[in-house]
Amino acid sequence: MEDRLQSIIARVRSSIIPKILFIALLVLLLLIPVTMIEDLMYDRASTKAGAIEEVAQRWGGAQSIAGPIITIPYQEHYRDKQDSLRVRTQKAYFLPKQLHLQGSVDPELRRRGIYDVLLYRTKLAISGSFQQPDFSRWNIATEDILWDQAYISVGIPDTRGIREAIELHWDDASYTFGPSTEEDSYWSGEIGSKLALRPPVDSVESSDINFSFDLQLNGSTSLGFLPLGAETSVNLDSEWPHPGFSGEYLPDQREINEDGFAASWKVNFIERKYPQQWRGSRVKAHRLSGSYFGVNLIIPVDTHQQSIRSAKYASLFILLSFVVFFLFEILNKLSIHPIQYILVGFAVCLFYLMLVSLSEHLDFGLSYLLASIACIGLISGYSKSVLTSGGRAAIIAIVLTALYSILYVLLQLHEYALLVGSLGMFCVLALLMFLTRKIDWYSINRVNRAGPAETAVPESEVGISRVSNTSMSPE
Repeated sequence: MEDRLQSIIARVRSSIIPKILFIALLVLLLLIPVTMIEDLMYDRASTKAGAIEEVAQRWGGAQSIAGPIITIPYQEHYRDKQDSLRVRTQKAYFLPKQLHLQGSVDPELRRRGIYDVLLYRTKLAISGSFQQPDFSRWNIATEDILWDQAYISVGIPDTRGIREAIELHWDDASYTFGPSTEEDSYWSGEIGSKLALRPPVDSVESSDINFSFDLQLNGSTSLGFLPLGAETSVNLDSEWPHPGFSGEYLPDQREINEDGFAASWKVNFIERKYPQQWRGSRVKAHRLSGSYFGVNLIIPVDTHQQSIRSAKYASLFILLSFVVFFLFEILNKLSIHPIQYILVGFAVCLFYLMLVSLSEHLDFGLSYLLASIACIGLISGYSKSVLTSGGRAAIIAIVLTALYSILYVLLQLHEYALLVGSLGMFCVLALLMFLTRKIDWYSINRVNRAGPAETAVPESEVGISRVSNTSMSPE
């Protein structure tokens, strides 16, 4: 019975199928700590976003300038269900004929704990013109228009970012913007001012009304605009060399270099999905916001995002590391214990934890270098004892260095990451097929039926031995 049990154990140990199944199972099990590390990366990225939001709440968030818009109330006569004549107040909205915005964006990098927060100050010169409001298209009587209640408004998402008082120059008059008191304003953040408008004189051709004001604003992340003018032009410049243009319209002209960027937009009202004037609630705020365009100020190296991207390749790195050890085990007739595979797998997982922790304090490239050197040194040093050879350990170090170098290149690429990654995997598979092309997997999987203590003897010699023993035996 004991001999039979030893024979079964010998069969299992000499077969590669159980070892392959174990390696596959171990790769799947190691995805558990990899997933935990990925969750930690997302948690740290969320903590960073919270730090940025906390600073933005005190400084000013993402800003998007909308306006100015003229709002003029008027009285509408109607009959109720009892056929009684009633009067209610409605509003008419008028957008500018010309809208020009000229300004600069001055970036300011601050730290909140261990995180960098990108803020900016902007100074915008906003000018343009309005046509005289015309109610004739709606057949509204002049006496029903409440000219004395007209007001002008500008939408600013985060009014905490306004640094100085805003004075509006309206033809020959001046007004000071203040917080909007309108209950049904278009924007969650809105400033405005009453206007002293008068009905146009029919006998004289009405001229356009010119306006201008300066806006000094704090913000973070992005600066955007709504093209509310029949003709809207925006010119921006900044010392920040990493802009990201977003929204419905890209710049007509832009220049980006190491000293900063300059960009200009020109948008005509034909390109929009709303008219120049309307009344009531015919045009919702989301229709106006849908024409947003602007610029994002980007921090070029988002360490948490790169760490998360690197963790996506963890299962592949674990598998390739195990494959290298398995090939050494097969080709050199070594015996590597499952515990040793597990320790190597944990060492590979530890790389990603070191990467995210170091990158919060150091440059990402330096963090990657230190984490990879530590991981490669740990595994290759351990493999010198496992593989019983310094030369084999050196090969392990070379293979891991190549793998981590390829991964770093992939992390630096964006548009070509998939192409380079697929070509790299093809080369790895081709190399494995080349190295294992002459292995007789069936012979490796055969069990020596003679037992572990015996030496296999060729069949021809066995026959000769039997003949000799027969001839020498007494009759």
